Amino acid sequence: MANPPTDYYVDPSLGIDTGDGLTPSTPWGRASGSVIQYALNTGITSRNTTDGDRINVKAGATADNLAGTSLDITGVYGSPIYQAPLIIQGYTSAQGDGGQGKIDCGAVTLLAQTTFTGFAIYDMEIFNGPATGAIIPSLSDWLEVGRCYIHDCPDDGINIGRNSCAVGNRVEDCGGYGIRAFLSGYVAFNYVKQGATYTMTAGIIARGNSNHIINNIVSVDSTSDGILGGNYPNMCIGNTVFSAGGSGHGIDFGSEFTMVNTIVNNYVEGFSAPSGRGIRSSASGRMGGIYGKNAVFNCNADGLNYDWTNEHILDLGDNEVLTVSGIAKAGNDTWANRFEYFAPVDEGNMQTGGYPQA
Repeated sequence: MANPPTDYYVDPSLGIDTGDGLTPSTPWGRASGSVIQYALNTGITSRNTTDGDRINVKAGATADNLAGTSLDITGVYGSPIYQAPLIIQGYTSAQGDGGQGKIDCGAVTLLAQTTFTGFAIYDMEIFNGPATGAIIPSLSDWLEVGRCYIHDCPDDGINIGRNSCAVGNRVEDCGGYGIRAFLSGYVAFNYVKQGATYTMTAGIIARGNSNHIINNIVSVDSTSDGILGGNYPNMCIGNTVFSAGGSGHGIDFGSEFTMVNTIVNNYVEGFSAPSGRGIRSSASGRMGGIYGKNAVFNCNADGLNYDWTNEHILDLGDNEVLTVSGIAKAGNDTWANRFEYFAPVDEGNMQTGGYPQA
């Protein structure tokens, strides 16, 4: 993408058929139906096949309601590619100003097709997902999800496939996995929290190869796991995983196929119910990876803060069991207060102002 994409603007709150969609002051509005789908079907009369197109969604109380029909990307608009992507992004008064648009999926997945490549969604609140399947499904290649608020998903929140990323998102109240990465995914700086309605299977899962799970905050309870990993070689670095007395595993790379993974500089707390584990990597007969510089607190109901059984290619050591909590817990465990609640304290591997580190 050598130049900026072509920008179009929509405002779900207008409630009438209006606008030319070419400027923030003249956005498209629709009397009925999804205004984003209108832009794809009718408004964008000539797809920019060189630099791509961007649909900017006006922030406000009104969501673009898909009313149970997933966005049809390829039917009229065509198939974007990573060199010329389709981008959906929120705005308040100008493109890229950080305003957060909204999409109510109406109990369906966001996208009707997943075989194309080159799609990005930024600064959006997306909610009311399907009973089965991710509210944001993985594509065959090149999906980016950034700075979005994903919630009220009976199944998965975000799925990312090959060469894709989920960065800086708030993911709450999912019944499957908050974020699922399949292959060469980058999952970083997300806040994943169990909500009041659904119990997560796990906050984050790296089920394929070569995924990077870095500097995320995962807060779960009940039977939920924090971060799961499988296959190889995945990286799990600098994450904070918290539970209030859960029976799941904080970080578990114990899959049958797990080998050559990196688990370094993570903090896990509170998986203290029977069968709970702090950090586990115990695939029998498989090669280990690089482990070390982790810290665990209150995950030893049955004596296993750490559950290591496979050989390590490189053991960095200094996997500590703290005697007090390694996080400040100031205020409440919320998105707005995450950096205060999960601020590391100066205890063992924990150092104020950063994630666990040597």
